[in-house]
Amino acid sequence: FKAGESQGKSMSFFFFSHDSEFIIKTMNEDELKIFLESLPDYYQHVMSNPHSLVARIYGVFKVKMEDIVPVNLLLMANTI
Repeated sequence: FKAGESQGKSMSFFFFSHDSEFIIKTMNEDELKIFLESLPDYYQHVMSNPHSLVARIYGVFKVKMEDIVPVNLLLMANTI
């Protein structure tokens, strides 16, 4: 994976798969909450507009390890 830090307010980290097909983005709890609230509308849009240019989201994960703060991750298609 290649990594990069966001230039935005959230200070999220982005990780790119070796073939640049996928992006993994870290999300704070506020971003996760907003994402989960908007998920039904996102799903409806993607299902109703199969050719939409909106990035495809494949999953949201919470990674927990001993002695480390849990991290929220968003897995999505790279649109570039």
